[in-house]
Amino acid sequence: MRTVATGKRKGKERDLDERLRAALKNASRIASLAVTMESELSDIVETRRMEGANPVALKRVSTKMVNQALANVAGLTSIEIITRHDDRKSVSMDHRPAFVLPPLLGDTLSILARASDETHDEFVTNWTSVETIAASLEKIYGRRFSRKNVIQKIYLLKQRLAANHENLELIRHNPRLGYRFLLRRSLSVA
Repeated sequence: MRTVATGKRKGKERDLDERLRAALKNASRIASLAVTMESELSDIVETRRMEGANPVALKRVSTKMVNQALANVAGLTSIEIITRHDDRKSVSMDHRPAFVLPPLLGDTLSILARASDETHDEFVTNWTSVETIAASLEKIYGRRFSRKNVIQKIYLLKQRLAANHENLELIRHNPRLGYRFLLRRSLSVA
């Protein structure tokens, strides 16, 4: 009986040791990113402060810039969306473990993640208007999707990404251009 308990304890210790190593590796990456971002942001904040910017607006701009910098670093290089037997979508990003989305959210993600040859930056996805997303969903489901409904589905999609420990900034929004999913040039969309 004692040897079994000792064996379980060693297995748990080994598992905790592996998890601790992975956490330390991630922490060092985050620390180096934070140092880089801090130096860039301090220059921008100081410049704006000298220009007499409002402190509240300055804080808002700084927060937005941090989120954008994190998204640029975290842009994906691959996404795989597979339809399961129950019509739900199995999504794997950058070869991480897959998570499951309901059919409508999975289809919305696949519309946003479509590659385009028309982009002129490091991302392969183009901006997609809400109307275009609604029209694509309409073709798939055979019913009308209002602008409000599409925006709500994208909000729910972002919540599901957050629940699965993905970066919310992977889905960008621009009021004039629409929505965009951040996929970098070296990509494989399945």
